[in-house]
Amino acid sequence: MDSASPALKRRTPDEVMTFRTLGAMFPTRLSFMRLLLRCMAREKWKMDPPRLSLDAQGYGTAIYTIRTPQRAYSLVAFSQEIPDERRTDRVIAEVWDTTYVLYDGIPDQAEMDRLSNCVPLQEAGRFTPRELVLSRANKSLRMFDHVANKLASGQQPALADLRRVGYLMRTTAVYGNGKFGIADRSRIADRAEFQAPFQAEMLTVWLIRLFTLDLVEHVARHRGGASAVPLAIRIRRFIGIGNATGLGMAPFLINHPELIGRWIEARETAIARVRGIAKPTRTEIGTFLRCAERALSYLGEWPVEDSGYAFRIRTTIHEIEGMITWLRSITDPTYLWDQIACHALAKFSPDGAEMTLSLILEPYGDLIDDLEESMSLHDGTPIRADQTLSDLRRRLVATYGWALGPDLSQERRRHFWYVSAAKQEPRLGEIGEDEGDDKAFAFDYAFQARSLLAAIDSLPPDADLGSLILHHPELLDLIERLEIQQSKPFAEIRENLVGPDLVPLALLRCKLAFFGAAKFDPLSDKWLRVTLFQGAPSSIADLQETPDDWIFAHIGQEH
Repeated sequence: MDSASPALKRRTPDEVMTFRTLGAMFPTRLSFMRLLLRCMAREKWKMDPPRLSLDAQGYGTAIYTIRTPQRAYSLVAFSQEIPDERRTDRVIAEVWDTTYVLYDGIPDQAEMDRLSNCVPLQEAGRFTPRELVLSRANKSLRMFDHVANKLASGQQPALADLRRVGYLMRTTAVYGNGKFGIADRSRIADRAEFQAPFQAEMLTVWLIRLFTLDLVEHVARHRGGASAVPLAIRIRRFIGIGNATGLGMAPFLINHPELIGRWIEARETAIARVRGIAKPTRTEIGTFLRCAERALSYLGEWPVEDSGYAFRIRTTIHEIEGMITWLRSITDPTYLWDQIACHALAKFSPDGAEMTLSLILEPYGDLIDDLEESMSLHDGTPIRADQTLSDLRRRLVATYGWALGPDLSQERRRHFWYVSAAKQEPRLGEIGEDEGDDKAFAFDYAFQARSLLAAIDSLPPDADLGSLILHHPELLDLIERLEIQQSKPFAEIRENLVGPDLVPLALLRCKLAFFGAAKFDPLSDKWLRVTLFQGAPSSIADLQETPDDWIFAHIGQEH
């Protein structure tokens, strides 16, 4: 093996930016939840004792104040009783079991009065820049009551039930960045604690999880009195927060090419760095094996009803088992991670390959964690007005060659993306079947690439970029995206986003994996449920002891 080659083996955009690969991604050390908890542990964030004003049924308010070295933030939670028939995860919901806001600072009574009139209404409320994140969640009623009743009787919940569900509350939206009048990203962009992507949102979800755990223990104490017990530490850590996610998340990956390019590039660079290690130590191999064995248990506790996903999980189990068996028998670990990566990418299913690539990163925090600094968006990428059309054409063919072949005919247009008038949420329609195609997003970049090529070829050889934009202003967006890909080659999904082979779930899974979500459970081809922070530290004290060793959490067997 060429000793210099593994370090250069970063995958190409054509390999990565496809539905096949994006739709098989798993969390890694660079997922945003783990970035948050590492920062919290490193900077020794503190938390005030929660202020709970709840009745015996758990209805009322709660305030969780967390203190960074520079400032304080408060999760303000509202819990209410709602009729079962009005409880839904769909975006049309108007009431929820619990609603939340991440508040910039510590609210006084006047602010609490204002928030109590606005937050339970969610998008129908009125908000100020003091509100950073808005969220809502519904209980998993059977699971919540099972846990509360068990604790009330002095017992711990059944592990079989925990394995099936894994959470007591499921968020249906986590809004940031100016949505519905809350603070714009620019208000917090220069704060050290929020430099990494989506840190305010991740903090909100982690605090919601703490409230959920405290809430079920509160209800158990009122049901059981002196007989009630708190959750065991390992069970408390295992219980995450559920999330129901639909199409509303998918356009983000399309609308923010430079940001997505940074995320994927950081991930692929981390993988390439690890593949370039010539001689892994016994400790590093041991860490990998421990995480791989944990991943097998995690896969075994990943229940889904979708038969296709269930088959994917079984296949991945078989592949990871084989890899562990082979690894235990090797005698020469030279460029071990490159050997494993090459084998997984050539022989495994997409899920097995992506899980393997995630696992080889686990022993190498010191080598790759610095890449988080490159994952946020800084200055934009301006168009270079002095470039020639011949140069533009060359780069277009190199970057969008996948879209310029003869097989991409107009018959390959089937879908269109738009925003619903009622809820201002993204929707997916079918051309000729659904209304709204006159308001469609311009996500037909594969077809725009063909139009740009024709436009370049229609102009004189000495024409400049300005002339092209003057004659074809409708192509400016694609030209900007092409410019971004000069420095961020992973910025574009290399698929027909309006074609018959569109896989919305692949886009959702990719973004959720970068968040750090686990146990993807598709409910249709357009929405799914996941679990967030499962296995993560569930208190500030727990965080200081074990901030980062919780990937692919599992609960184990009954004792």
